[in-house]
Amino acid sequence: MSDFPWDSAAVFKQVQEDIQSRSFLGGGTLNFDETGEECSGPKKAGAARQYIGRSGKVDMGQVVVLGSFYRDGHWLLTDAELFLPKQWFEAPLKKEWKRLHIPSERRFKSKVEIARELFLRAVTQGLPFDEVGFDSLYGRDLSFRLLIGEYGKHYMACIPSDTQVWLSDPSQEADARRALVKDIVKDLPFAVFKSRDAERGALEHEHAFLPVWSMQKVPKSEISPLGYTFHPETLVIRKEHDGATSFALSDYNIEQDCKSVRKRSSQMSSQTFKNYRIFLLPMSKNF
Repeated sequence: MSDFPWDSAAVFKQVQEDIQSRSFLGGGTLNFDETGEECSGPKKAGAARQYIGRSGKVDMGQVVVLGSFYRDGHWLLTDAELFLPKQWFEAPLKKEWKRLHIPSERRFKSKVEIARELFLRAVTQGLPFDEVGFDSLYGRDLSFRLLIGEYGKHYMACIPSDTQVWLSDPSQEADARRALVKDIVKDLPFAVFKSRDAERGALEHEHAFLPVWSMQKVPKSEISPLGYTFHPETLVIRKEHDGATSFALSDYNIEQDCKSVRKRSSQMSSQTFKNYRIFLLPMSKNF
């Protein structure tokens, strides 16, 4: 069984074609995450001591980056690629490649780079998705977020609490204030908004939305003499039921809605944030 030729790419291609052939699945959400499996030793491809999300700790195991599709209660695995830690590109593990059928041309790719390739493959294949969602491992990468926008898709990207943003456009205001997202919470009014349906009814959370700007380092040029540019995004903050606070960035522009939140947060309805409805349901596991 270990040596039987099995083309996973062909299987995923068929799954994506099946999604395309069903019109009711159009306009879905593409999600990126990873899954890990513990191993008893380092004899399997990619096995190493690394963080295994399923067990919530660092252990010997394999990790796979996954692409999944969601639309109206339908979840489908659409692509996947094994993550090879850096030590697998060094002796003595490199000599195991032939036995494990790892392609000799394989180069090291971070998990974010793998996710970028999965995204581009989904676009090339014509998978009918409009939005992309992922957790903070991928969401902290601004270049990945901008890539999604270049292909006409929207995103909801979870980010760490120590992510730095600007509260106004620094390219227009020399004294624009910057802050860590965790330090912004106390200054914002929150509105209760339905996240998703649960077994015991609607699951609701307090949310706040704020327009912010993120900085990207770029080569110095006439257009960017300082070596960086700023990109407008919307910061989404959610208070969890266990007392924690979650943060995400999106390219949806709801600046006017944010102003409404500040004026009458207690009167907000879910309709005010209709652009986020599609995210707050399927993305509740990541956000």
